[in-house]
Parts: sequence; C-alpha cells; structure tokens
Amino acid sequence: VSFATAVFPLLSKLWESKETKEFLSRFSQTFLEVLYVAFPIGILIFILRQPIVDIIYRTGRFDMSATAITAACLGLYFISTAVQCLVPILLRGFFSIKNTFTPTVIALINTLFNIIFFFVFVSLFGGGNHFGFNFFGHPVAFSLPAYLNGNNFLANGVKSFMGLNGVMDFPVLGLVLAFNLGLFLEFVLLFIYFYKKVGNFGLKEMWQSFLKILAGSAVMAAVAAFAFAKTGFLFKADFWGSLGQFVFITLIAAGVYLLITFALKSPEIKFLKKYFPILFPENGNEN
Repeated sequence: VSFATAVFPLLSKLWESKETKEFLSRFSQTFLEVLYVAFPIGILIFILRQPIVDIIYRTGRFDMSATAITAACLGLYFISTAVQCLVPILLRGFFSIKNTFTPTVIALINTLFNIIFFFVFVSLFGGGNHFGFNFFGHPVAFSLPAYLNGNNFLANGVKSFMGLNGVMDFPVLGLVLAFNLGLFLEFVLLFIYFYKKVGNFGLKEMWQSFLKILAGSAVMAAVAAFAFAKTGFLFKADFWGSLGQFVFITLIAAGVYLLITFALKSPEIKFLKKYFPILFPENGNEN
C-alpha cells in the first residue's frame, strides 16, 4: 500500500501531462519492485507457517492441534500474498487515469464470486451442503450436490498438503481458500482490464523479470525447506526456540534469494541498491 500511495501522485501527473511512455515505464517498474519483494515473502510464509504461529499464538489453551489448524490457514495465504500487494498498485493505476468505474465493477463481480466460493469450499471442507440465509425477511435455503462434502479428493489433498491428516472436518480452511482465490480473481481481472485501458506496459520485460524472481524464489524455497527440516534439533520447542529458528532460516533464505537474483541480473536489484546500498557496494560496474 505504501508503494502504491507513493507512486500515485507521479502516475497521475504523468498521465495528465500525456507522458504515456513514462507513465507505463513507472507503473511497470513499481509493479515489479513490489512483486520482487512480495513473491518470495509469500513462499517463505508458507514454509515457516508453523514457527510463525508458534511465536504469535502458541500459549495457554492454544495447543498443538489449534496451532496446526492456524498454521494451515496461514499457509494458504501464500496463494495471494503477492496479489494482495499488487492489487493496490493496479487500483492506483486506474485512479491515475481517472477510471474508477472499472475497479468498482470488478469489485462487485469479485464479491459475487466470493460468496459462491465461500459456499462451495466450506461445503467441500466439511461444513455440510445445506445453506440458508435471510433475504429481506424471507428465508432462503438451498443445497449443493451430495458429493460436495468433506470426503473428497480436493479437501483431502489440501489437508494432506498442509499437514492436517487426521484432523476432523475443518470448514474454515475452505473459507480461507475461497478468500484467497477471490483475491486472485480480482487481481487477474484488474490486470487484464488495465492492460486494455492503457496498452502494453512492457509485458515481455515483466515476464522476463518474473522468471528471474521465480527462479530465485524456487532456489530460496528449496534451501529454506531443507534448513527448516534439518535444523529443528538446534532450537528448543518453546517461544525463543521458534523465534530463533524463524530468524535463522529467514536470514538464510533472504541471502540465497538476493544471491540468485543478483547472479541473474534481475533489474529489481537496483531497487535494493537504492535503499540498502550497504548490501551492494559499488564496484565500478552498473548492470
């Protein structure tokens, strides 16, 4: 949000003065800078979901079972971490060109699909397939097909992937998944219609940058997952142990990600050079 807020006046000025090329360049640059930071963070949150929840919540009656369920919900947010950071950039892009109608319509469409997603995925994750609500004083009830229940491939697959085998039906997991898919849908619609409104803002270059971000994130994820699996014995199973493991793996992951993207000459490295010059001392070569 801070990135979007900071770039909004500049984008508005450039569009108003009909400097379209510079407008598209600045928008693309900001979009990629946010993606460069947010994408690996989302993956790291997924990998370190357990110690994160241990640090914040695991105390008193918040036992291992509650921790596992909360960690699974947090882990699902890796789907939309980058998207949640990019949507404000797209919205400011629309506002810069004085178009508030399109984002409003997309928000309404997204709300409608969110309601549908909620009903379907809550049913899939064991919330039952009968739903009812009150519509202006009139009760409305409907049922989804009987095969949409907690005993299905999707729900069991997600539970297994999130380490919830043996846990009873957990409809809130479906709620979280539906919410994240709704955010992703909103992002896709905003991206497509912004492209239609302003034209090509460097999709080829953005794709090339994304591949470098993806490569760096993939290597980072592999190293972080390995470190998380192999270093548990070094830390106690308490608050300070969870905090120490979290900090330790985060520093390793950040170093690996920076190293890989630097080696790949990711353009977004310039963003880090600007704000963290100590990490990139000048050597006379500017790539």
